[in-house]
Amino acid sequence: MLLSLTRFLSCVPVEAATKKINRSKVALFVGDKTKLKIENYSGKVKWSSSNVKVCKVTQKGVVRGIHPGTATIVGRVGKNKYTCVVKVVKEDKIVEPNNVTKTDKDGLKRLKEYIMANGQKYNNGSKCLSYAMPDGSIDTFVVFNKTSNEFLFEFVFYDSGVICNICTMTIDYSKPDEARIVAQWMDPYNDDDFFDANVQIDTSTYDEGQDLKFVFDSKGIVMLSQCNTLANQTVDTAFCFWEYILHENGFALYDIGFEKY
Repeated sequence: MLLSLTRFLSCVPVEAATKKINRSKVALFVGDKTKLKIENYSGKVKWSSSNVKVCKVTQKGVVRGIHPGTATIVGRVGKNKYTCVVKVVKEDKIVEPNNVTKTDKDGLKRLKEYIMANGQKYNNGSKCLSYAMPDGSIDTFVVFNKTSNEFLFEFVFYDSGVICNICTMTIDYSKPDEARIVAQWMDPYNDDDFFDANVQIDTSTYDEGQDLKFVFDSKGIVMLSQCNTLANQTVDTAFCFWEYILHENGFALYDIGFEKY
């Protein structure tokens, strides 16, 4: 199983170190700003907006939302063009906890609004961003429930079409910098062989590949000496896919409080 999960880490698309725009999609509230740049390039970029009534961009790449709508920002480097689709929306009525930092508030607001506007239906009024491996081995979701004002991150790994690993993460923004991760492992060929692994992490200090110490609840013949390694491998894989989903939609783990991503 460890080898299988490690194999899927290599399946997450990795972009070459060529010139590219730092965001291909952005959701902004009216009056909010974000900065675009061409990565792996330090020369001059000519910026323009397809609709200045929706959003404007300075020659330093700073984009400001003007009026609800959609526009395309273009960065020109010689004959090459790099584009970012900007969706400008009205301020929502979601009240953020006072103990969330300003940077996190801005990222959370944009992500919530983006998922509600562009996400797929999940359940109970929730919407999500998702990614599935073409071979059906992995499903991943970033879910927002507007009613409860909560995020759920979910990772599901299948063996021959049967669920054998589930990793979920919830973030409690009423408690500064806390996220709760549950990693569940099941033997698809033995219903009585499984374990649940729980851990609380600090989102402000958690880093990629950090060795987490889980609390276990097991049943069957599972060897607990191997469980912590397997749970950490599952979490590492899940974070790769969650990060990929957010990146493809113009966001990052930093936007939800993971300051080291």
